[in-house]
Amino acid sequence: MLWLAVATALAAVAALVVTGFFVPGFLLADGDSDTTPETLAMSFTRALKEHDPERAEAMLCESAATPAHQTVITLAGRTTPLTLAGVPQRLDDGTYVAAISSPESSHDAVLADQTHRWCVADLLPVSQQAVPGSATSTGTGAREDSATARR
Repeated sequence: MLWLAVATALAAVAALVVTGFFVPGFLLADGDSDTTPETLAMSFTRALKEHDPERAEAMLCESAATPAHQTVITLAGRTTPLTLAGVPQRLDDGTYVAAISSPESSHDAVLADQTHRWCVADLLPVSQQAVPGSATSTGTGAREDSATARR
């Protein structure tokens, strides 16, 4: 019976070591990091809703443009409610676009994976209004156009 306990313990240690080496960030990830586009979009929107521009700016990518920083400050200062419209949509280039809207305006948060850390790469105003029954009424057409404009 002792050999069975030893074999089980060795298998558990081996699984931990293998997982630690082959799953990026498994042993290093902190508990409050935004590990998926969905959790990042929710956390980013929550920070803006709670009027916390410092927390929202911490979620911006290092390469985020100055207008994105200014938009964060503007959106965090609004008193109208902000909502995350659905789940982020994946684009062809591997980035995601999350629609954040208020009664005053709508913005697309472009989410990118930079070195195994999801961050907000850009924050763009949505320039097209959705037309019922068109491709933009689902959000994908306007989102792709907005994301294309950032390139």
